[in-house]
Amino acid sequence: MSGAVEQRGEKMRLIDADALNDLIRESTIMGDGFVRAVVAIVNGEPTVQPEPQWIPCSETVDIPDHEIMACDKYGEIMLGYLVYEDDQWICESDGCEMVDPIAWREKPEPYKGET
Repeated sequence: MSGAVEQRGEKMRLIDADALNDLIRESTIMGDGFVRAVVAIVNGEPTVQPEPQWIPCSETVDIPDHEIMACDKYGEIMLGYLVYEDDQWICESDGCEMVDPIAWREKPEPYKGET
């Protein structure tokens, strides 16, 4: 199982590996060698990066200086640069504009292929 993520159904259950390791180490029932083996297995499993969260434009204090994803009230999404001018938010990219986006978030990591 090490290095592979097994998924049952549509959603995968995530665990707090650090908390699990602490529980295993605190166990008095298991022998020391077994504890080390289980901790090594847990530590060898893949980790996940949390999905970036949407930030309402109305709550934005520091405007990012890099490309982001913006969303408008219709659910349309655009990659571009967020600017605030003439009392309104705008997402700009290659001459195209999304006027009045309601939220933005960091772009997700690009696809890296099968490992």
